[in-house]
Amino acid sequence: MAQQTLLLEDPDISATQLAFVYAGDIWVSQRDGSQPRRLTSDPASEYGPVFSPDGTKIEYGSGYSGLFRGSSGWKGYRGGTTPAIQIMDLARDTVTTVDGANGTKFNSIWLGEERHLLSDRDQGQFNVYHYNQATTGSAYFNRLFLPSSIKTP
Repeated sequence: MAQQTLLLEDPDISATQLAFVYAGDIWVSQRDGSQPRRLTSDPASEYGPVFSPDGTKIEYGSGYSGLFRGSSGWKGYRGGTTPAIQIMDLARDTVTTVDGANGTKFNSIWLGEERHLLSDRDQGQFNVYHYNQATTGSAYFNRLFLPSSIKTP
């Protein structure tokens, strides 16, 4: 019996490329679907690819622990199934794992070169965190000052 094509998931479009998940890996192609290229090949699942505004990087989530596939856990969870956040530089073919992203996290968005997301990693209160390796010199999400828990960025 012939192998059937699996469903493509989580598409995102830049000015020139399409990113998507196929069979648990991140792929890119031209916007018309030509020249597909697999970016990841780990046995674990990757999901949710999102291009940077200039199209040079892709952020995605990963289940490299092998325990969980999803973008977040439940409020206050701090265990080993908390998914990691990866940022791939397409020109250099390098991946940065963002440290300090323990805890529930979601609604990740690009604002220029910075990544912003909602997380409950500090004291169980949801807050907005940001990451910019070019200005901080490290791959770490820093808390934006907000005195109380928030719902969405």
